[in-house]
Amino acid sequence: MLFAFACWAVWSLSPAHIELLAYDRQAILDGEWWRLWSSHLTHYSRLQLIADSTALFFLGLILQYYIRFLHLLIGLAFAMPLMMWLLLVFVPEVQMYRGATGVAAMCWMISSWFLIVESRFLSLKFWTGYLLLSILLVKITVEGLAVWTSYAIASVDLITTWKVQAFGGLLGIALFNAYDRIYLGRRKFRVRPMRTPDGKPVPLPLNAPRTPGPGPGVGK
Repeated sequence: MLFAFACWAVWSLSPAHIELLAYDRQAILDGEWWRLWSSHLTHYSRLQLIADSTALFFLGLILQYYIRFLHLLIGLAFAMPLMMWLLLVFVPEVQMYRGATGVAAMCWMISSWFLIVESRFLSLKFWTGYLLLSILLVKITVEGLAVWTSYAIASVDLITTWKVQAFGGLLGIALFNAYDRIYLGRRKFRVRPMRTPDGKPVPLPLNAPRTPGPGPGVGK
C-alpha cells in the first residue's frame, strides 16, 4: 500500500525530477543504476497511475495478512531491479519505460497463490485466489497473443507492458515459493480439533501429548 502512495508522491514531482527516475536504457548502461528501482514509481499518464496504484493498494490489503512487512520489503528490493534488468537484457529495443505494471503483476501472482494455499479447501478465499490467478493468466495470455500473432496489431506500449507483466508474473511465482518456505511452519500448527457430529470439540485424553504451539515469530 505504501508503494501505491509512493507512486502518487513521485507523480507530484517536477517533470525534470521524474525524468531522472524513469527507465532509460542508455542512462542505466551509463551507470545510473537507481533507475532499476525508481522506474517502477514513474508513470506516463494519470490513468496508468490510477490503474497501477489501485491494483497495488488492494493487493496490499491481501498481502498484509500473509507476508510480514520486512519480508515483503526485501522481496520488492530484490525483484524491482531484477525485473528491469530482464527488460534491459532481453528487450533491448525498449529505450524508455515507466509504470508499476510489473510490480502489480508480481503482487497479484503472490496474493493469488497465498489465498489458494493458506485457505480451507473450497472456501470463499480459496475460490477467490483461483479467480484472481485465472484473471491474471488470461490477461497475460490474451495480450501475448495480440503481440505474437499476425491476427492483431499490437502497439509498442502493449508489447512492452506484456513483457513486463510476464516478468512480474514469473518473479511472483519465485517469491511466493520463497515466502511459502519461510512460513511453512505456521501451517503445521493449524491443526483443527476433532469435532462431534453436533459441532462440539472432542476432548483429548489427559495423557495425550500436546501439539506444540508456534515458535517465536511464527504466525500471520
